Amino acid sequence: MILQQEDNVKIFEPDHGLHVKIGGTSLDQVLPPEAVEAAQAVIQESADQFLAESFTEMDKLEAAFGNWRKAAGADGLTAIVRTAFAVKTAAGVGGYDLVAALAKSLHLYCERSLEVGAPPLKASILEWHVSSLRTLLTARIKGMGGAAGEAVMAEVEKLCGPTTA
Repeated sequence: MILQQEDNVKIFEPDHGLHVKIGGTSLDQVLPPEAVEAAQAVIQESADQFLAESFTEMDKLEAAFGNWRKAAGADGLTAIVRTAFAVKTAAGVGGYDLVAALAKSLHLYCERSLEVGAPPLKASILEWHVSSLRTLLTARIKGMGGAAGEAVMAEVEKLCGPTTA
């Protein structure tokens, strides 16, 4: 379901209810309604907490990128890897799956560059990841973003390699 469309950005609000998390099984067959409501509250609380903290993490990520850009090296890259990993983990728990996938891509792209013989990092790819993460969080896009999110991740894999470790 599309909630709103602004400047060619479609904001999707997919259902991240507990029934999706357990594979579509009817919750009435598995859990009492009180347990379902309590679990839904925990999922929503995780999403709210992630969103509240995400902008602080994005500030850290942008600062780490800026520092790396000034003096490209393993030390600056480590801060990007660490922060991207933290964003990936928290976003996944909070139901921001596209944010998690993009942060994972950034994390793996940087991590791979530290391997012997790896091609040099492209600042434009790092910058695109960082700005895209900020855009997704500002728009509060949960889930994978539908077909648009799938297309974004397909392009990311072309530019950065596989997004699985």
